[in-house]
Amino acid sequence: SYSWSANICGRKLWYFVPPGNEEFFRRDRNGFIEDIRIAKEKWLKANVVQFVQLPGEIVFVPSNWYHQVHNLEDAISINHNFINASNVDLVLRLICDRLLDVRKEIADVKDIFTKSEFEDECQVGLID
Repeated sequence: SYSWSANICGRKLWYFVPPGNEEFFRRDRNGFIEDIRIAKEKWLKANVVQFVQLPGEIVFVPSNWYHQVHNLEDAISINHNFINASNVDLVLRLICDRLLDVRKEIADVKDIFTKSEFEDECQVGLID
């Protein structure tokens, strides 16, 4: 999804990584390193963009851009994620792929549920 972040007070340190380059910061199959700052040696190859967001500024986060935000001090911001016609197909595909992954992950306990209960559990797994 796309998102934006309007900073009310405080300063935030942002890191953006172009689509595809997030792999430089993968911890394992299921996730990324918690703090991109520990891998500075990879920033140049990954084309990392770094900047500080000040109070009153709004940051737009493009879809598929890996990013991290670190508060430099106490901060308050208003954030919103959204999809639109330009990325709804991608979002739908990602949700469907994730649903298939969840079904596979819990397939070993499928027999203890009714079909409806199993599907409900899969839906719960999508938001975990």
